[in-house]
Amino acid sequence: MAAKRGELMDEDSSRCDGTMMAVLFVPLETVEQILFDMNEPHFISLANDNAPNQIVLTGSIDALDRFARKIESERLGKCKRVVVSGPWHSHFITSGREKFEIWVDPIHFKKPHTPLILNATAKPEYHPTTIKHLITYQLTSPVYWRDCMETCRNIGVDTFFEIGPGRVLSGLVRVNGFGRSTPVYNINNLRGIELAIDNLTKIKENE
Repeated sequence: MAAKRGELMDEDSSRCDGTMMAVLFVPLETVEQILFDMNEPHFISLANDNAPNQIVLTGSIDALDRFARKIESERLGKCKRVVVSGPWHSHFITSGREKFEIWVDPIHFKKPHTPLILNATAKPEYHPTTIKHLITYQLTSPVYWRDCMETCRNIGVDTFFEIGPGRVLSGLVRVNGFGRSTPVYNINNLRGIELAIDNLTKIKENE
């Protein structure tokens, strides 16, 4: 499913001149005010609210560059181009989202044993129809990662597993207020799973 979604997103990105840009050390309210003043929602918009010090924008290269110059000229923070092949989480990917909706439509979703917290709502979701809708909708909607972390905190999550290469999400767990007392495991192979199980077993034995 993830591979199909990525394939359709790549198709859309090849038809537009867009990318993404991280905005560092600038409050979300300031970012939103600048976007409001620019008044170009079809060319630049919020992609990720990752952490108090990290926002990501998506859109055309020209609009993102003009936003960056505004930040630089007023010494508000820093902007850094994200190395991606397209303007993810924007209307530019609408065609890919619609094709993915058609592709995923015949797949039967069951109610999960554990609630899912999806990026588009940052709320625990249980209903299969809602989950099915949101995994397509979030292709063109912002990622509310900071709110997802707050939801995890509120429902008592005490351990995190990052599945896949890299440690970006693990770092975002930390900057969103989860200290060293909260285990964060990076799993990208069988050995990673074995180490996580061993560490969790030791924690349980010491409780």
